Amino acid sequence: MQNDDELLANVPEVAGSKVLPPCVITTRLGRGGMGSVYRARHLNLAIDVAVKVMKPQLVADDPQFVARFKREGQSAAAISHQNVIRVFDVAEYAGLHFLIM
Repeated sequence: MQNDDELLANVPEVAGSKVLPPCVITTRLGRGGMGSVYRARHLNLAIDVAVKVMKPQLVADDPQFVARFKREGQSAAAISHQNVIRVFDVAEYAGLHFLIM
């Protein structure tokens, strides 16, 4: 995992990997205006997942952002279709809001 990733600066590191419970982050897949997406290993489910982490500034700038983000995750989790990514969880840790997909 890149140690220069400012978005994960406050996330604990164990054995050289950032840990955003319940996931161990391995690689940043991409980043954009809203945040970054990481490849990770979900420890409880023993599967590879994508973790979409929102920039904290978005939360600070718009108090309704977190509510919309959670609704997005809940709506996506309710859909089961081969062409729609599956959402496993919407969570917050160390001040970061994220989707586990």
